[in-house]
Amino acid sequence: MDIKLPTLTIQPDWTAESQLVKCQEELDEIKEAIAAHDDVNAIREAFDLIQTGHTFLQIMDESYDGHLNVAKFLTEHAAKLKRKGYME
Repeated sequence: MDIKLPTLTIQPDWTAESQLVKCQEELDEIKEAIAAHDDVNAIREAFDLIQTGHTFLQIMDESYDGHLNVAKFLTEHAAKLKRKGYME
């Protein structure tokens, strides 16, 4: 599965901290959907969670004037998953 997320226009009141609060809200909504056996809504809420995480990374990158090198972190993440045996 290859998911390309849109890059959002960061709103003035969005911060790294506010995105973490939003991640928790989205996670709670996924839990509620699963408890209600509402798989479709769980998937929709999972996309909201993933998008919010993506926006968190974007905010972090912008706080370093775009020099955070998120691609490097993504490569490191993939290597870690491979070491753990989660990837071929």
